[in-house]
Amino acid sequence: MRSTTKKLVKELLYDYPLLSQRIKLREEELRHPVFPTDENVGGGRTSKKDADGRLVNMIVTLEEDEELQALKRQQTVIEYTFNHSDELTQQIIDRCFFHGHNNMTIGALVDQGIVPCERTAAYKYLNAFMAEVARGLGLKYV
Repeated sequence: MRSTTKKLVKELLYDYPLLSQRIKLREEELRHPVFPTDENVGGGRTSKKDADGRLVNMIVTLEEDEELQALKRQQTVIEYTFNHSDELTQQIIDRCFFHGHNNMTIGALVDQGIVPCERTAAYKYLNAFMAEVARGLGLKYV
């Protein structure tokens, strides 16, 4: 896996605990759009009218919003990959990425005996998980 893909997947894993909040926030933004008030009252034509003079407002639905769909896809792929991984991989990923500011490194997990394997084996589990997430997101060749 390329280093840029690995960095992107790591960022997605670090952001995973906040994805549900970001999804809810984006859904609220789409359900209750905020339109800027027109400061130019009475002057000139509005740019929101079509040729017939009708107001045209495009409201993006929840299914059409690309950002929302990307967030949901990330959450689904990470959850699926995590749930279908073995217990040791789940422990490594959980301690390295899902504990906010208390995240640990692979070296610390092995040195403290939290993960019952060697450092190289722990990195193999981590890299296999990240490759599966990248494949699920379609980032295999990025």
